[in-house]
Amino acid sequence: GAVGVVHLDYGSTVEITPEPLNSFYLVQIPQTGTARIVHGGAEIRSDRAQASVLSPDAPSTMTWFSGNPQLCIYLDRRLVESALAGLLGQSDAPADPIAFSLGMPLGSAPARSWLATVECLRAELETGRRDGSAPISLDHADALGWSVATQLLETHTHNYTAALLAQGGAPAGTVKRAIA
Repeated sequence: GAVGVVHLDYGSTVEITPEPLNSFYLVQIPQTGTARIVHGGAEIRSDRAQASVLSPDAPSTMTWFSGNPQLCIYLDRRLVESALAGLLGQSDAPADPIAFSLGMPLGSAPARSWLATVECLRAELETGRRDGSAPISLDHADALGWSVATQLLETHTHNYTAALLAQGGAPAGTVKRAIA
């Protein structure tokens, strides 16, 4: 679907210089060790206390040091744009691309809540592989993916954060649909 969770470990220090992501956002959460991330003119050292959030349109250069396995969360660009439109009570995607701040501190209560939702999605995606049961349905995965995208928008700073704060949170219709 529009979301993916991948555990990735290169096993040694690697330099990564991908093309701009274009169609997706990528949150990289080191499980141990550190990484140096340069993205869109910003630079951070990412570790267990600070994830990196890559936006689709900016170039990146990364150094994942040895001993730096990461949990990577892929979010389709259209999913994130649709989630933002819903939070803003709009029917169309935002006019300007959503650009997240590169460093995402993981110690706050909202960030820990977001991580718990990511963990729920990861566990659901893996369930069918471990016990032989049917894999998660696409509808179920999409609903959890929507929650991951919405929480990321509400938790981590981006160029639409002020608009969300000015609105005072999610519109009542969004809350009613989420509860339903």
